Amino acid sequence: MQSADLGDRYGALLPGYRPLVSHYPLTLITPASDKRITSTFGGLALSDDTPVLEMNPDDAARRGLTDGTWVRVWNDLGEVFLPLQITTVVRPGVVCSEKGAWLRTSPNGQTVSALAPTHQGRSCRWRLLQRCSSGSASTVIAVSIALARLT
Repeated sequence: MQSADLGDRYGALLPGYRPLVSHYPLTLITPASDKRITSTFGGLALSDDTPVLEMNPDDAARRGLTDGTWVRVWNDLGEVFLPLQITTVVRPGVVCSEKGAWLRTSPNGQTVSALAPTHQGRSCRWRLLQRCSSGSASTVIAVSIALARLT
């Protein structure tokens, strides 16, 4: 099944896989939360907690990180500080934190949205990935992670 629309817009009749190439070692995914829809319902008590960053035990061990510690998540666009939850739910090389948190939930007033490109900076490839995905889109972001030094 080929798409003439994709061919006209992007020069590709079928979506294809291209690996993410980055000098950042981890891929952050940001799915929607069941506690909020983006920042909607932010006034509810359930939205007051800082979202956790889920990380595979192998990745955490390589970095000397332990469950419950605060980590710094960063890339060229910004940084955010999140409590770490070590879990086998995410694959090695992938970390996960829910989108839609309010700025007040983070010690530096930023959320995972600070790590994602704005629509002006998005490449044609990024737009193609978003348009071809089905269901609720989550953003895929290349990041580094280390123990946070909060003062």
